Amino acid sequence: MQTMSINILKSTLALASGAIAFTPLVAEELTIESVFAFESEYSFRGVKLGGAQLQPGIEAAYGPGYAGVWSSSSLKSGESLNEVDLYGGFEFQVAPELAFDVGFTYYWYPNVAGEEATREVYIGTGMDLPFEPAFYVFYDFDLEDWILETSIGESFPLEGPLAIDVGAYLGYYIADGAPDYWYYGLTADLVYEINPNASVSVGGRYAGNSESILPNNQVYWGAAATLAF
Repeated sequence: MQTMSINILKSTLALASGAIAFTPLVAEELTIESVFAFESEYSFRGVKLGGAQLQPGIEAAYGPGYAGVWSSSSLKSGESLNEVDLYGGFEFQVAPELAFDVGFTYYWYPNVAGEEATREVYIGTGMDLPFEPAFYVFYDFDLEDWILETSIGESFPLEGPLAIDVGAYLGYYIADGAPDYWYYGLTADLVYEINPNASVSVGGRYAGNSESILPNNQVYWGAAATLAF
């Protein structure tokens, strides 16, 4: 799993794929947003971790602070990869088009023997410009790994309530005691806005990495329903 930008609804893939779709946003009142997603594969930072998954999440934001929980549960017979992530952080808007984001994620794997959890901090910057460019740095205290990631994303309105959301990301994973590698991915989703607070989407994804010993070049799909309160 991956940490997300401050809004889990920026991309229903944000956690599963590694993509950060960042739009500076500071909530002036309490907001709660939820997502219920299906992914035909679980790819995280360019590496396939599992088959079909259900991935619900919920996030609350107030002022510069936000906190949320996200989970991934395997639907594939004989596969026991399940994950629960708790995260929180603060976003500070330093200019009309520029914001900084800092936070912490606790990754919990209840079905994994031995190392059942890891702790990660992140800091990032995003710009409220066309294609919303963003750059993040992650550090995992338990794995002692560094991750550098940059991403872009944009939404293109179509007729009526329809839009196409697209994104791309590129990252570099600096692993402790293992080969470093690049990872990358593309996303495209058709989004139907039911009303200003609810939408559904379906789309395709591509993810890969530069390390030959890791699962590579995954093409898969996903769907999601989102709701804001």
